[in-house]
Amino acid sequence: MICSGTRERNPNREKAKQLWTEHLGNITNRKIAELLGENEKVVAIWKQRDKWNVVQRRNVEPRKVTKMPRKTRAVLPQRRIKTLKSMLPDFFRPNSAALQ
Repeated sequence: MICSGTRERNPNREKAKQLWTEHLGNITNRKIAELLGENEKVVAIWKQRDKWNVVQRRNVEPRKVTKMPRKTRAVLPQRRIKTLKSMLPDFFRPNSAALQ
């Protein structure tokens, strides 16, 4: 008997990846292991070695994160205060001509 040095892949390995892909990555290693009758750690190793997460991220469009510039964040509350003050009637404003 000649040993080639490589082992045959477990057929459950492809089934596990297919299950994970069908659930869009929203399935635990434990659940996959239960469904296939494998050890949870083995599924985790398959997932890591075959880079399932990398493939999943590549197929999903990246979310656009819009960040407000720092200046705008600091200025906004001041603008709101000025706007609210301008909406008040004259007799509620301190230092207004109506009080004098």
